[in-house]
Amino acid sequence: MLELRDVRKSYGKVTVTDGLSLAIEPNELRAIIGPNGAGKTSLIAQISGELRSDSGEIVFNGRSLNAMSMPARRRLGISRTFQITSLLRDFSALDNVRLAVQALDGRKRSAFASARGDALSTRAAAELVEFVGLAERADIIVSHLAHGEQRQLELAVALAGSPPLLLLDEPTAGMASDDAIRVKNLIASIKGSRTVLLIEHDMPTVFALADRVTVLVNGREIATDTPDQVRRNEQVRASYLGDDDA
Repeated sequence: MLELRDVRKSYGKVTVTDGLSLAIEPNELRAIIGPNGAGKTSLIAQISGELRSDSGEIVFNGRSLNAMSMPARRRLGISRTFQITSLLRDFSALDNVRLAVQALDGRKRSAFASARGDALSTRAAAELVEFVGLAERADIIVSHLAHGEQRQLELAVALAGSPPLLLLDEPTAGMASDDAIRVKNLIASIKGSRTVLLIEHDMPTVFALADRVTVLVNGREIATDTPDQVRRNEQVRASYLGDDDA
């Protein structure tokens, strides 16, 4: 589904992706872990097209992404969430998802037509809002939603158009325990239905959800294996997990 071939990215003398090569299988949930500054978010930004690699190649379903813009990659089926929630704060929860659905469904619309009057996109958006547990909050303005609810909503926006590849950047960041469990359960519910690349600092979540785990340190892969094998890897324990997390 997704292949990285000797991908490199630097900012001056600081290397954030250092000759990274990965292969991620269809419907796999791959977690990317590592210390702060390991290059995890930069990696997702390069896959999504937000950031251009200096060299190497990123291939999705057999197609090179190198020359594609971020919107073109989204239309191809690569969707992402962000560490810092990126939503239209003056619109309702339903409006946010409906606009995402409309941007991706390929139907032509009059410039004078009301987005809210589109029954097909409204129904699709409502289903996604319900899926993430916000049906009763659908008409609430985003700025009035709690942080955890905004993170849930961003997942609904990312799922618009049913993308085959979902890039999740710290989906439980800053959440209270109950909210984090809710999002973890949402991710578990989509596991196996699409390919997921997950960046997450919460190790219990990583080890509960991931099929395989890749560990990055200073932009380099130091291990890729099953959660149990990564947990036992001495180099990973020394570089990141430590004895307390083993």
